Amino acid sequence: MRWLLIAFGCLIGILVLGFVAVATFGISISAGPFRQELSEAMTRAIGREVRFEGSMEMQPSLMPSFNVGGITVANPAGFSAPFFAKLGQATLRVDLLALLRGEVRVRELSAKDVKIHLERDGRAQVNWLIQLARPAELAAQQPKASEGKRPLRLVAVDRIEFTEMLVDYVGGPGLARHVFTLNRLDGEAGDGQPLKLKMQGEVEQSFPYTVSITGGSISALTEDRKNWPLEFSLEFAGTVLNITGSVRPDAAQTSANLTFGMGADDLSNLERLLQVNLPPVGATGLSGQVIWENGVLHINDLRGAMGQTALQGQLLVDVTQAVPRVKGQFTLPVFDVSPFRTAPGKTSKADGDSIDLQALKNKHNAKQFEFRELAWVEADLALKVDRWIGLPGDVRASSLQVSVHGGILKAPVQAIVADVPLVGKIDLDGAASSPAFRIEMGADKTELGQLARLLTGADGVKGRLG
Repeated sequence: MRWLLIAFGCLIGILVLGFVAVATFGISISAGPFRQELSEAMTRAIGREVRFEGSMEMQPSLMPSFNVGGITVANPAGFSAPFFAKLGQATLRVDLLALLRGEVRVRELSAKDVKIHLERDGRAQVNWLIQLARPAELAAQQPKASEGKRPLRLVAVDRIEFTEMLVDYVGGPGLARHVFTLNRLDGEAGDGQPLKLKMQGEVEQSFPYTVSITGGSISALTEDRKNWPLEFSLEFAGTVLNITGSVRPDAAQTSANLTFGMGADDLSNLERLLQVNLPPVGATGLSGQVIWENGVLHINDLRGAMGQTALQGQLLVDVTQAVPRVKGQFTLPVFDVSPFRTAPGKTSKADGDSIDLQALKNKHNAKQFEFRELAWVEADLALKVDRWIGLPGDVRASSLQVSVHGGILKAPVQAIVADVPLVGKIDLDGAASSPAFRIEMGADKTELGQLARLLTGADGVKGRLG
């Protein structure tokens, strides 16, 4: 019996010394046997198929690290690319003692050769909305063999480092493709500490950008009914965007309350990026408050400036009904149309010039509108423009009320043009078997004034309207 105890003691000693040697000298062992279990756990956590396709090694210690040769996150069904994200090489180092308590404390998360495919399809559906599973949901999804065990909970990520990252975006008009290169991403999210991320890269290999994000703690993201603070800053193509506020990642319904502000000295860099001719509007800025809750979007206190043009307003979009509902009010104390009338390299006509009716007709002759699409939305919109700049003649005190219900649009309009008060209406019936369009404009017992010269270019024409 004595020799048996000695032999057993030696065996225990060898195992302990072996573990110490592996932990001390960084000897790696294959973690392949855990590949399927890890893949299934991550798939349950993010609701997307996760595959480990390359080599997988583990270096055991009190801070064990996992080195993975390739991870692929699948795209949702219906999108063009077979994958949403690919990680060429990744290293994950965790706290073993915390792991035994059911807490995931990531000491290091690094990756390089990362590819992410973002897509907005023709139905306006996007592939980047991922709903993280809550601890209770994960517990319900665990296999029966793990009943009674505490589900793992992510509480901290001490260090994040991504390099050589490529983001491919497809969406917008004509499903255009854009390429974003992320040269470096650094971040941290200690236990109970704010999440901090900083990204630097280029768009189309020519336009550098910098992004900074500060949020709440990682653990708070998985807790329902709690506001998660967020600060976002972007510098790109001569434009600065700042967003502050909070989001609530509730399991039933995500909500957000954010304030945004953006500005640019001009649009020349965006013009180069988009390969289009944009109007020379000069300095541009926009700010407001965005509230999203229970399927209703509110944009409040909207204020904008574009050169001499100024904008104030608010907008509501309700997508909870079978037919989306839009309601808004917009006021432009000044609207300068000169940049929009001017072709590149040309100057616009002076305000006092007459209107070229034939040129106006030719310009819009090829425009086509599908009246039946009016049935896709219910809308009540009001637009007021106190003063127009850049139009032939003096135009002021104009207003337009747009009402769209049941596929029928009604839009009364009024304005003072060349000192003549004009009133009218626009009617579109997209619900009838044969869609109809009608427009009226007139005046009631008023002097002709400067309106005749504006319309005909002739001086000395007098008379009364109405």
